[in-house]
Amino acid sequence: MVRIIHCADFHIGATFPVNGDKFRETLIDDFNRLVSLCIDKDINILLIAGDLFDSNRVWGISLSTVIDGLRRLSENGLKCFILPGTHDKLTKDSIYQQLPKISNVFIFGLDCDYYYDDTTGIYITGNAYKGEDVGKRALRGLSPREDARFNIALAHASIEGGLVSGDDMLISDEEMKKSGFDYIALGHWHRFNIVRGQKPIAIYPGSIEPLSRDQRETGNVILVEIDNGETKYTPIRIGKLKVKNISIELKGEDKTNEIIETIKEYKDENIILNLKLNGTIKPTEEIDFDGIKDICHSDFFAISITKDALEVITDEIPSDIPKDSVLGRFFEKVQAKIKEAKDEREKNYWKDVLIEGIRLTRRH
Repeated sequence: MVRIIHCADFHIGATFPVNGDKFRETLIDDFNRLVSLCIDKDINILLIAGDLFDSNRVWGISLSTVIDGLRRLSENGLKCFILPGTHDKLTKDSIYQQLPKISNVFIFGLDCDYYYDDTTGIYITGNAYKGEDVGKRALRGLSPREDARFNIALAHASIEGGLVSGDDMLISDEEMKKSGFDYIALGHWHRFNIVRGQKPIAIYPGSIEPLSRDQRETGNVILVEIDNGETKYTPIRIGKLKVKNISIELKGEDKTNEIIETIKEYKDENIILNLKLNGTIKPTEEIDFDGIKDICHSDFFAISITKDALEVITDEIPSDIPKDSVLGRFFEKVQAKIKEAKDEREKNYWKDVLIEGIRLTRRH
């Protein structure tokens, strides 16, 4: 049996909108877990289908961790094949030009364009992203080896007809069907996706961690097992972070505490929590959003609160605000602005102005 791990989009050196240093440390831990997984499971080959690094400007412990990990793999007899992607493209100043030569580690476009492994009978090839490849076909010029036991192509690309960003190489289902390969190790898109479940099998493992607050289905590498002409693939989770979206319908009088108590139910330092608030609120009711984040920030990796769906009652001035007072006149003027708003974004802006104005006035 031949055992292969296929991964992509580690983005070593990347940051996150919050907890940037902790996020970089998480990526380092992930890479170390990947190396240990490959050794512990007696993996023969590791495939990295692009964007191992977040850029060509990665240094310090992030870079040394990768180098040390690749050496560990080599010392344990594993072969590692790396395809430069859109973030770590193979240019003159590429990070791959700086890596020391490590036996059994092959970088496409630099060390090789293809490789045939005599021991396993596996043939591997791929087109490195070099910076001028926008719109080019990811499988151009690639063909399987007829006498190989199993043929693999690495492609850091977008599927034509789906979502495509401006710097992509492209690949189509028809190209994959006609390619003659047994397995196409995809990278570039950050959600786990089995594009093709039959020959040629084509899979996006997804990024190893969420790279934004809304990315889900991340954290996987793919174990590919080849035995007696049969191919089995299994996702294995090694990522730590998960995105959790929750919605709260506010009903009680103490809305700040209501939010805190609900959030606490999901307490997990590896969760990126996206909280959406629904319900109605009087403009005179205060919700201490900063206080909520201060109290709960250590319970989660990151937390964000969206209050666009929270309806502020602005039809009439609250009974405890005299109409002829400064605050009453302010309320009427902002109330008019809300009614004149051209869209929801403008309406929500003026509602925030109203709430903040009342809050500041009452504190002074």
